[in-house]
Amino acid sequence: MEGSERGLQKALLIVGPTGIGKTSLSMALQDLLGGVSRCSLISADSAMIYRGMNIGTAKPNAAELEQHPLAMIDLRSPGESYSVGEFVRDADKELIKAKELSKIPILVGGTMLYCDRLLKGLANLPMDLEVRENLARELQIRGPEGMYKKLNELDPRSAIKIHPNNIQRVLRALEVNIITGKSMSKLWSREAQGDFHRRINLQCRTLILLPSSREALYERVEKRFYSMMQSGFLSEVEDLMRAREFNRECSSMRAVGYKQAISHLMGEMTHDEFVFKAIVATRNLVKRQITWLKRFSGTKKIIDLRAQENFYEVAADVKAMLC
Repeated sequence: MEGSERGLQKALLIVGPTGIGKTSLSMALQDLLGGVSRCSLISADSAMIYRGMNIGTAKPNAAELEQHPLAMIDLRSPGESYSVGEFVRDADKELIKAKELSKIPILVGGTMLYCDRLLKGLANLPMDLEVRENLARELQIRGPEGMYKKLNELDPRSAIKIHPNNIQRVLRALEVNIITGKSMSKLWSREAQGDFHRRINLQCRTLILLPSSREALYERVEKRFYSMMQSGFLSEVEDLMRAREFNRECSSMRAVGYKQAISHLMGEMTHDEFVFKAIVATRNLVKRQITWLKRFSGTKKIIDLRAQENFYEVAADVKAMLC
């Protein structure tokens, strides 16, 4: 531990692939640390920030939230955008609030970009409303694929790090490139605005959950998807589609499961095709997350899903990281 961090109040970031049990572990850990009066739970999930997206995001239910309040959920309607910059600023406020109340903040989530920027800081990237409006008009003509192709031509370094379906990030990278003539990923690395320690003056420990068997996690997320279906996932998506601000191109509606459900409900695929494609998309997400996490720095904890890991036992081991 560096001398400047000795005696600092600690925070914990729990990060891992979807379905591995991050939320269950965070709740068990909060209980072991003394409950709500001693510990604050903060979400780092880009889908849970949207109201009405509950079943498909595996958001804790009302009973769970009453016992284990979770900050940074239900912040926006699905029709609104929410950037990584907004996330870091909002999360910083929750962290500072917890610090002032002498609580241990536990951040939990699987949105890798959010977690990365939370620890490393934001870049002071330029913006231009005229450029942004021009790109929005161009999107209407060229479509998402055309805009991604343009980004790949202008800034292949950024394009390789952005999924073609994440049109919000594609447009932002194009905007920065047009304004500066430089790669957004290069500007990120050069112009970071203070890491976690400098911004919050907390010592953050990172716990990375990884499955002992990738196939076991695939089976787990498949079973969870069928459970979501039984809990009314399609009805949830129908409600979202009836909203006045519904737009299937919004970032929220491109989330895994929701995108496929919308296609099914609009008659573009059968029920069986929807289920198959949603499960495949989830498995692919898990694969990308695990690949990313293996390069992410922090304490790695292997979770044995086939043995039905007891998260209170795991929490007891993790507790030492904060004591």
